[in-house]
Amino acid sequence: MKKSMVLLLLFLTTMLLSACDLFVIYEPPPPTYNHDDVTRRVTSRIPIDVNWPRFPTETPFLMDRDALVSEPLYHSVDILMPLSESAFIDVRYFGRDHLVTSNRRDFVDIFHAYYHDQDQPIEVFVSAQYGDYHTTLVIALEYAEFIGQLPVGLRSYLNQVYVSQKRDHPAVMSNYGLYLPLHQPMASSFRHNMLLDTILKGVYFHLDQESIDRWHSAMISDRVVITEASMRSSLNDFQESVKLFLALENSKYDFSDDEKIQVNLALHHRFLLLNDMGIKAVEPSIIPIDELRAALPIDVPLYNATNSGLLQVFSMDDPTSFVRLVREPNAVRLVYDRRVGWVEQRSFVFVAYFNDIEPIEMIVNLEFDNWGLAYNIAADYASLFGRLPTGLKTGVETFWIHQGMGQFGGYHRTLLIHIEYADRFINPRGNLIDVIAHETAHAVLDWTYDGKIDKDAWLEAAEKDGTYISQYAKSYPEREDIAETIVAYMLVRFYPERTEPAVISSFERLLKHRFALLDTLELEPYQHKSE
Repeated sequence: MKKSMVLLLLFLTTMLLSACDLFVIYEPPPPTYNHDDVTRRVTSRIPIDVNWPRFPTETPFLMDRDALVSEPLYHSVDILMPLSESAFIDVRYFGRDHLVTSNRRDFVDIFHAYYHDQDQPIEVFVSAQYGDYHTTLVIALEYAEFIGQLPVGLRSYLNQVYVSQKRDHPAVMSNYGLYLPLHQPMASSFRHNMLLDTILKGVYFHLDQESIDRWHSAMISDRVVITEASMRSSLNDFQESVKLFLALENSKYDFSDDEKIQVNLALHHRFLLLNDMGIKAVEPSIIPIDELRAALPIDVPLYNATNSGLLQVFSMDDPTSFVRLVREPNAVRLVYDRRVGWVEQRSFVFVAYFNDIEPIEMIVNLEFDNWGLAYNIAADYASLFGRLPTGLKTGVETFWIHQGMGQFGGYHRTLLIHIEYADRFINPRGNLIDVIAHETAHAVLDWTYDGKIDKDAWLEAAEKDGTYISQYAKSYPEREDIAETIVAYMLVRFYPERTEPAVISSFERLLKHRFALLDTLELEPYQHKSE
């Protein structure tokens, strides 16, 4: 009897496990590179190579202290940022996808970083664990700009950067050059110095044996080490030498003329070798950055998103039509909060008056503790909103204002604000009013919310233009193209003096038909007048 029960349990267990297999979600195998074409730069959407090798283990090249002509020159070489002017132009967004390494799979947002002194972009992958697209964009911009401060001779080794919250991703060498996993939660100065050291480590191990032998010979010929650390191995010496070489060429570091001469004489052979490798300080571009951006291929959007801070239209110095704010009794309102969804809750209620449009109800979450604080926040956003063109903001009826990290939103004649998100991601870029303009376009122009623009007319104009202002608009043409385009439109029509002429001409050329459609809506700018 016991034997029968055991057999029955085994049978049921087997059947249960088989049934579970039926519910396993199938994931197609990830794409792979063509490893036969080792000279091809990385241009695919996602880099996959589950067998990326680790950095090799180096046999230390120990300097004999008796062979030195002096004690180490410095205790340490600390290179703080920025190294120099950045060659960075812009980043473009290429969607979210899997990244597979030798020890994990991760969802990442994919960006391409463009630089004025190299033809191919560098791929920057930011782990989706950080949050939404806007969060990963800020991180990608930070690293892309820093990488642009590096000499192109170093940057040429750097094809891919992976920014992750995990600390178990080793730096590796792929067939396409140096691949760098980085870790964001660090102080900026330490993170950047770690990045520089890791890049130099990758470059060193990317050298062929002849170049490494030449470095050893240069060390012996100079008979000087920079720091105690550089005595431990030729890798350490290479890292320290490059950092000092870059610092000497950077006016930020206050070396006297005599000290520059002494260091160059002491490290003469190594500095000659670095010069031959093209590791020199970045020369700033003599072409305005906006002209460089405008010269990018027409089929590539000019911006990754118009609210990224790279394009700024409105100013805090612009006049506002906001006049006063009147407190109403607290009342129950149906609002949308990205943290919880739709919710009916008691709120602070104010009415904002303007001298060019009808009054707007400002609904502020009770989590702001007291009506005085809520009043100030509502008044601040009403004042910002009042700077928008009269024709754009006409039709907005309501503001929802909450704490929290939710993104802004624009709905049926309503704007959604989460102030912590603004403080962390928008205010530092200085384009809060531009973002409000983007959301206002959703609220009053977007056909999805019964707005002023006809869907068929807009899509026809977009097809005639054949391109998009941003990757965000290109990825979501029926949802984001109007809101993305309106920012560029207002810059061209109302404030052309606030950017380079090359940018204005590019917008007029690339968005000609959509601009003509927007002209029919009479979105005139606000004209200041007394109440």
